Amino acid sequence: MLPTMPEILQVAHDANASDVHITVGLPPIMRVYGRLQKMDFPVLTIDDTKELSLQVMTPGQRERFEEDGEYDMSVAVQGLGRYRLNVFKQKGAVAM
Repeated sequence: MLPTMPEILQVAHDANASDVHITVGLPPIMRVYGRLQKMDFPVLTIDDTKELSLQVMTPGQRERFEEDGEYDMSVAVQGLGRYRLNVFKQKGAVAM
């Protein structure tokens, strides 16, 4: 079952991660103390990465993303804080 972005960010927050990577063909990955670590979630499909990115984008951000193929934004998650998120198209898929 696909996790939500708040669920992914909660795991990263609890692990004191500095970064989260969402990429097709891999489960979500987080950087903890400089080391990449897979999260205990399923491998993501192209549709999964699109759905996750759309969960946190406003309509204006979605439009700019579709035009430019990338978007750097700040995301606030209640109870967790504010995170920087870079979303980009990579080989026809969406990556964060």
